[in-house]
Amino acid sequence: MINNIHMQNFKCFTDVSLSLRPITILAGLNSSGKSTVLQAIRMWSKGDLLSGHGPEKELRSSLGGTYSIGVTCENGECSNILDFQNPVEEDTVSLKTLQIKQPVHFISASRLGPQTYLPLRVDRTDDHVGDNGEYVVEILRSYLIKSGVPEKLRAKNVKVAGLRDNIEGWLRELSPGVQFQYHYTVEADIGRTEFSNHRPTNVGFGLSYVLPIIVSVLSIASDEMKRMKSQGTFLPILLIENPESHLHPKGQTMMGRFLAYAASCGVQCIIETHSEHVFNGIRLAIKEGSLTADSAIGYFFEYNFSKEMSTAQPIFFDKHGMCDCWPNNFFDESEKTLLELISPCQ
Repeated sequence: MINNIHMQNFKCFTDVSLSLRPITILAGLNSSGKSTVLQAIRMWSKGDLLSGHGPEKELRSSLGGTYSIGVTCENGECSNILDFQNPVEEDTVSLKTLQIKQPVHFISASRLGPQTYLPLRVDRTDDHVGDNGEYVVEILRSYLIKSGVPEKLRAKNVKVAGLRDNIEGWLRELSPGVQFQYHYTVEADIGRTEFSNHRPTNVGFGLSYVLPIIVSVLSIASDEMKRMKSQGTFLPILLIENPESHLHPKGQTMMGRFLAYAASCGVQCIIETHSEHVFNGIRLAIKEGSLTADSAIGYFFEYNFSKEMSTAQPIFFDKHGMCDCWPNNFFDESEKTLLELISPCQ
């Protein structure tokens, strides 16, 4: 698990240290620094720049100075700090060689959505659904038979540990009665999914958008992955952008609960969200006792234009799922709108 990330002069942060928990919620207005945190963790895990984000000089704070990303991990009884620094004078990257034991899986907000066909991974060297969810059929093909879902993560009314049954069970939380199928043709390196015998393009976006998240969480938490962990392979850390995308509010609340259950089963989830329903789903999981209060933390990010920097205010929870503070603009738009609606007309 990642316990802490420390960023100096990296994009909108001059000097910020964030404590991370089994589930960490990143919230705030647009362009306030949420995605920057995920980008920093991804850079740390890869030991390199990310494709499409430009050269090193574009990642430095506008206030100048060398930048660094320090990450503290806890692996059993051993804690260590991995970091790298890039000199201001250089446009090229000179990162330290990092021995990362804990893989980081990232699921982007720009997930593919409904697709007629999906690719299979030819080299079989990775166990990730892909940044855009493109390898979801490959993961099903690899783990479906030999995996079992922990009891805490089993879908409602699903009594067995089978991965496919629980994927279908969680999809039914979004669309009652839906049936899930998948097929693949190894000779053509392609796979496809079906929902109640319909191709995804005839069903809508919600099920296709949530499928990579459900498959990724359940496969990571499966018994097979736990056996791998016991042999010295650590469970991946899961970074998710906007898990609420294309979901009905009820489905968004379900997603919050689902990710909280995942965190309680050893899958560290760091999520960027604009959804109060996802946030409240996590709070409900705490209240019902499925997740301990100290296993979750939230951050509200705010950009100061005059200082050209972002700040992060931590949000802590008690055992009832209540927050210790509620900053302005932190999931309060519904209340503000209702107050405006019930106020007398001027």
